Amino acid sequence: MQSAKVGEALANYSLADTPLAEGQIGEEEARAPAYGSGFYDDQEIWRDLLRLHSHTRLDEGRPGRRTSSPDPNRWDTVSTLYKVAVSEWVARVPGLYWLPGSQRMRTVHPSQIESKSDGWLTYTPRGKSQTVSGGVGTLKLSPSESGYRLATLTASCNASTGVPALISPDVWDHHRLREGSVIVCGATRWRAMPLQWAAQFPIMQQLPRGCLVLDNVENVLDVEDGAPIQAHPFSIMEYWDGPVRLFDFVYATADTRDEGFRADLSRFFEAYRLANDREGNYLTAADIAEPMWDAEFTSPESLRRDQRAQLRLIERRVEDTIRGIDFTEVLVKRLSQAAGLTDLKRISANAGIEWRRWSQGGAIGDEATRLVEYAISSGKQQALLYSLQYEDGL
Repeated sequence: MQSAKVGEALANYSLADTPLAEGQIGEEEARAPAYGSGFYDDQEIWRDLLRLHSHTRLDEGRPGRRTSSPDPNRWDTVSTLYKVAVSEWVARVPGLYWLPGSQRMRTVHPSQIESKSDGWLTYTPRGKSQTVSGGVGTLKLSPSESGYRLATLTASCNASTGVPALISPDVWDHHRLREGSVIVCGATRWRAMPLQWAAQFPIMQQLPRGCLVLDNVENVLDVEDGAPIQAHPFSIMEYWDGPVRLFDFVYATADTRDEGFRADLSRFFEAYRLANDREGNYLTAADIAEPMWDAEFTSPESLRRDQRAQLRLIERRVEDTIRGIDFTEVLVKRLSQAAGLTDLKRISANAGIEWRRWSQGGAIGDEATRLVEYAISSGKQQALLYSLQYEDGL
């Protein structure tokens, strides 16, 4: 199998957002790197796991009605492994790739293509945010003090689509596991993810916060090497679009079997943040222990705590993109041009929004972001728009 190359618009090493044929990352790309035969499909694995936690199962005693009762034995379910690859890269939101609607998110409109080079596409920041919101994106976490690693087991050699697995140091060392190792036959159990690890991931109601556990050396019967793993290291970029500061996801696709993939990723992320006068900065490092680019926050957990409004606004803008509108971005850009906080408070008051509910002080751009996010979350976005239109008409 050919190695997936790393780099977008790099002279001698191309990083693929996605093949030109479809302009999206979908099921076909996720399954393409399958190693040998005997792999189950990541989608089937997730379907079985999600079924255990379903809150919409049919109530056999009341035809046509549904209950809110997941399987009481959903945790500690034992699963047999047959030819699954190991990756130290874990999905940004494990399981998100397979939720209904995610494939649509990954279908990027041609207007979000920033450039084409050597058969590969480079998406705009908004296009990248849309793709990451559809389940593409991975990070690499450090082992715990006791040596446990949170890794991915994938039947498709794709870290974004696989299942998180907590692997003990005994299992890792005894079987000499590493990136790309293939567990030919083994057994594992499904359990709630320990808080230390779960805190690194966003909470989504539709997705259980669980992981497979490999903590018994005897439960892994055979291991092979050499699987090419497709990973999608990601970050959040703070950048300028003209006079307005915005936030978007950035990711890149890499074959972790390629010896130079880390250096090429570093070059890509550096080039992308400076392209088109963005003057961008990255907020997180995809590899927590060995960063490949400079980042402001030490972990996804600390980012979500300090940049909550900005993260929610990324979601709003992605939703707008799917609907083919620019409502959220227009509001942010217009409010960011306010002369000062007094103007924002007046516009907020005219929209019926108490300024103390969103204002935290700081730069006008940050305050504008908080105002727009609060207006949308409280259902007052139209009122804010009318208030802004009234202000422009004065």
